[in-house]
Amino acid sequence: EGCADVIQRIKTTFKDEHEIITALRNIVFEIASTQAGQTEMRRLLSILFELAEAGIIPKTSPFDMCDIYFSSLAPEAVQSQFQIVEEQWSQIRAKLTGALEVRKMYEAAVQRLCFSVLNRSPSDEFSGRVMLFIANVFPMVYISMKNTSGSFNQTNTVPFDPA
Repeated sequence: EGCADVIQRIKTTFKDEHEIITALRNIVFEIASTQAGQTEMRRLLSILFELAEAGIIPKTSPFDMCDIYFSSLAPEAVQSQFQIVEEQWSQIRAKLTGALEVRKMYEAAVQRLCFSVLNRSPSDEFSGRVMLFIANVFPMVYISMKNTSGSFNQTNTVPFDPA
C-alpha cells in the first residue's frame, strides 16, 4: 500500500488531529517492540513526512515520533536504529530552509531528537556519530541564536598571551 493510500485512509478514519497523533504514537510503540522495527519505522517516517506536508499533523510530528521511538528502545538498540535518522538527513536539512518561523520549529524538533538520542547513547563512538549528524544538518555557517551572523573563525587561531 502506497503513502497516498495510507494518507487517504487516515483522513477518512480519524476525525481530528488528536486521534491521529494518538494512533501514530501507538504504532510507534508497537514498532519499537518488534524485531522488524527499523524497516517499519522507515516506512512510517515517510508517511509522517507526507502527513505533515499535507497539513494533517503538525510539521514537527515526524521528529517527535522518532523521539518517542528512540525513547522506547533499550540504550544498546538506539545505536543501530539511529541509521533511520541519518538516512533522512537531506530531507531534514531541506526542512530547515523554509520560512523563519517554520525553520525555527524544525530546528527545535531536530535538536530535541538529537539530544534525546545523545542522552541514551551507549558509547562515545556513537555520540560522535550523532554529533557528525548534527554538524551535517546544521553547518558551521548556519545562522542561530548563538551565531547570529552565520560566521565563524576561519583562520582557526586563538590569541594566547603567555604572560
